[in-house]
Amino acid sequence: MTCSVRMRRGLVLAASALGLTLASQANAATLTVIPQYVDPLGGSTSVLGLNNNGQMTGSVLDSAGTHGFVRDAAGNYTLFDNGSTGFTQGRSISDNGTAVGYSEPAPGGDSHGRTEFVRAPDGTLTQLVNPNTSAPLAGIAQGINSSGAIVGDYLTGPGTQIDGFILNGSTFTDLSVAGDNVRARGITDSGEVAGWVSNAGGSQGFILLGGVYSFFSAPGSFQSTFFEDINANGLVAGEYNDAGGVSHGFVFDSNTDTFTDIDVPGATNVNAFGINDAGQVVLNTFNADGVVTNYLYDPNGGVPEPATWALMIAGFGLAGAALRRRRTLAAA
Repeated sequence: MTCSVRMRRGLVLAASALGLTLASQANAATLTVIPQYVDPLGGSTSVLGLNNNGQMTGSVLDSAGTHGFVRDAAGNYTLFDNGSTGFTQGRSISDNGTAVGYSEPAPGGDSHGRTEFVRAPDGTLTQLVNPNTSAPLAGIAQGINSSGAIVGDYLTGPGTQIDGFILNGSTFTDLSVAGDNVRARGITDSGEVAGWVSNAGGSQGFILLGGVYSFFSAPGSFQSTFFEDINANGLVAGEYNDAGGVSHGFVFDSNTDTFTDIDVPGATNVNAFGINDAGQVVLNTFNADGVVTNYLYDPNGGVPEPATWALMIAGFGLAGAALRRRRTLAAA
């Protein structure tokens, strides 16, 4: 990669009037295990997305295949499959419970066989297509905001070129960077997009705002930084691989250009995916035996009960409304 970026934002913490603490001290952060789905066929659960109301989405792998799920704030799982495919995975969930994700005939198969979908709160699954061409989108749909705008990636043709996209109703916006494959992964209500680009030299995270891409690499990464989601306050969840191939989760604060690693005791690999407006992050971790454990990372030191979510998000919404972003992009 040949681009370097410096970013600065002004941040006003307007939630103090509600008695909320927005500071993120490392010594106050907590990790809470997310209970796995109890599957009569055995298997394991991967949690990938969460919203501001405590709902989550992801997938359950068992002997019958991989199934998508929606988990409510009380911890109840609802599994679903996109047709008769052998692999279905939810990737993100909006505040009204609408989930997006993708499926394929078998995990790790040809990307051209992938199908992207949106799942309504009533369980209705709709396949995503490019409204300009009516062609099904073959890739991964991962981000959705409260107005229903969806971001993801898709194969642009019979070859291997991958572009990102924003699908907002009948409006389809292609996201491309010359020489790179583009994966869009998260979108805020204001239209700010996060994701990552890759080429033969590796990968970098990006933030797209006002038509301008800003690129980032995490300290300690070995040509591999991935941005997976972004919240209303400019915090990005993701992971990077070090020179030994070990994956480390992080939160990137685009207000201060700061990467903060998320360490999980006993885990050999940590992947950070969805982040909500309270700064909580869902983590997938693996230990030396390959066992998957999911965690909710809370930088503020506790997991709020469902009844407190509305107050929490109201306070963070005030803080988000006070953010006015300025960026300067410098090409090396």
